Amino acid sequence: MKEYLEQASSFVKDRWHRPVGLFAACAIAFALLVFYFAGIDIKQVSAVEWAIVSIVIIGLIVVWRKFRLPHVPKDKVGFGIAIKFEDSEQENKLRADFLIPLRQLLTSSNSAYSQRINCIELPQSIASELVEDDEKARRVAKEANLAFILFGRARVRTVEGASRYVVDLRAGVRHRQLQESVQRNFLSEFSEALPRRFVFRLDETIFECEFAAKHVDAYVRYIFATAAAFSHEFGFAENLLMEAERRLELISQQEEGNQTPTAVLLRKVQTRLAEIYEAWLDILMWRHNHLRDAGVLGEA
Repeated sequence: MKEYLEQASSFVKDRWHRPVGLFAACAIAFALLVFYFAGIDIKQVSAVEWAIVSIVIIGLIVVWRKFRLPHVPKDKVGFGIAIKFEDSEQENKLRADFLIPLRQLLTSSNSAYSQRINCIELPQSIASELVEDDEKARRVAKEANLAFILFGRARVRTVEGASRYVVDLRAGVRHRQLQESVQRNFLSEFSEALPRRFVFRLDETIFECEFAAKHVDAYVRYIFATAAAFSHEFGFAENLLMEAERRLELISQQEEGNQTPTAVLLRKVQTRLAEIYEAWLDILMWRHNHLRDAGVLGEA
C-alpha cells in the first residue's frame, strides 16, 4: 500500500501544474477519504463526511488554480520568466526593479508586432524546478506555449567584500524544425548572446536593474526576430530588430569601448537585420520571377 501511495504522490507531483495532475489529486483524495470514512461500502459515508470530501476537493482546485501553469494564447508570442528567489524580501525588490521593467520594455512599443508578445511570470513552485534543468524548461515552454523562457535563480552573496544581488540566468527558445547545422549555429549564438550572470549592488539596485532589463529586452527581441525569420515572418523580425537596435544605441552612448556586452549585441543585431533583408529580398525576387506575383513590388 505504501509503495502505491508513493507512486501516486510522485505522479501528482510531476504533473501538478497540469489539469491531469489536478484530476489525479482529486481522485486520490476522494478515494482515501471515502475509504477512511466507510471502508469499501460507500453507502456508509454520512452527509457530514461527504461535505468534508467536497471541501477537500474544492481546496485542491483552489490551490491548483493558484499554482497551475499559465498558457499563452495561440495568436501570441509567449515570453516566460521563472526566476527562483531565496526569500520574499529579495523577490519583491528584484521583481519591482528588474522583472516588471523588463516586461514593460517588451510590451511598451505601440506597434502591432510588439502587441503580439505576451509576457507571463511562472510560479515559484515551477521556477524552483527549472533552476538548472534545461530539459524540464523546454517541456514547460511547450506546455505553456512559450516561444522563449528565461529561468534561473537570484540570491544575496558576498562579492568583493560586499553583499550583492547575484542573478544567474539561463534561457530556452522554441522554434520551427531546422537543419542540424543551422540548429547548432543558432543555439550556439543564442547561448553566447545572453549574459549568464548579473550582479547588483544592494544600495543602487534600481539603476543597475534598469540597465540589465534593457539589455535582456534587446536580447529577447534579437532571439525572437531570428526565430521569426526562420518562419519567414520577416515583417515581425524587422520590427523587433529595429527596436532592439534603437534601444541598444541609446545604451551604448553611456558606455565606453566597442567590446562591452551592449556593443557586441548591437553588432549582432545589425548583422542579423542585414541578413534578414537579404533573405527577404531573395524570396520576393523568387515570387516575382517564378510566380509572377505583382504584389511583391509593394512589399519590397
